[in-house]
Amino acid sequence: MVGNRRKAARNTRKQTRFRRRPPSNRLIGFLLFYLVTAGLFTLGIAYGYRTLRTHENFAVDNLILVGASKKTESDLRKKLSWVHGLNFFSVDLSRVRMETTSHPWVEGAVVRGLLPRTLRVQVVERQPAGLARVKDNVLVIAEDHKPLAHYNQYGTALDTPVITGLENHKNPEESIARGLATLKIIRETSLLFWDQIETLDLSDAENMIVHLRSVNAPVHLGKEVIPANLKNYLAIAHRIESDYPQLHYIELGFPDQIAILPKEVKD
Repeated sequence: MVGNRRKAARNTRKQTRFRRRPPSNRLIGFLLFYLVTAGLFTLGIAYGYRTLRTHENFAVDNLILVGASKKTESDLRKKLSWVHGLNFFSVDLSRVRMETTSHPWVEGAVVRGLLPRTLRVQVVERQPAGLARVKDNVLVIAEDHKPLAHYNQYGTALDTPVITGLENHKNPEESIARGLATLKIIRETSLLFWDQIETLDLSDAENMIVHLRSVNAPVHLGKEVIPANLKNYLAIAHRIESDYPQLHYIELGFPDQIAILPKEVKD
């Protein structure tokens, strides 16, 4: 009886064991097909990448500059001449942007590639805010109060007053900012008065002086512009010119007052 039980138990254990089957030919074939396909795909990508970076049909031959003035465009075309003939996919766009913004008249730039052979550079130029005379040079001043260029090199006429009297200032940039702010107030108050200004003299920090085209005398504005006085002066300017053709100065620096100092007329 005991022997029969042991024999039955051994038979039961044999029945619960699973045999490992060797890999089928179908699975091996699938793996080989996968490996070959992946290899060919990789080779195809590598070949295509190499072709794109070397094919003559992708050599850059067109540079479009948008938003640049004539002078800036001329300068940038010389500066970026190295891109011509390079492969479209090999051009370092960040370098193109860096060299574009290194131009003193350029504030920002956006560079894009247009297949198959074109680079497009959108330029944002620094805008002129006024003119300032420093020693013997008239400089174009940008909106950040820093020099943009010499006026005789700027290439565009600017009909705007010239800020003068900066020679002895410790911080010319700060004085230029003050001058531009003063001219802005004058322009917003009276475009007619602003249009007559030739120079704004900042030599005396306590008394800004303007020289007008239509008047042969300096006009004292005081430490700050008094807008009401500008309008009041314009209302009587023709009478002053008629009654007092020769003046030492016109004073507009005191609230609600317009004063003049006539020159003595010799008989």
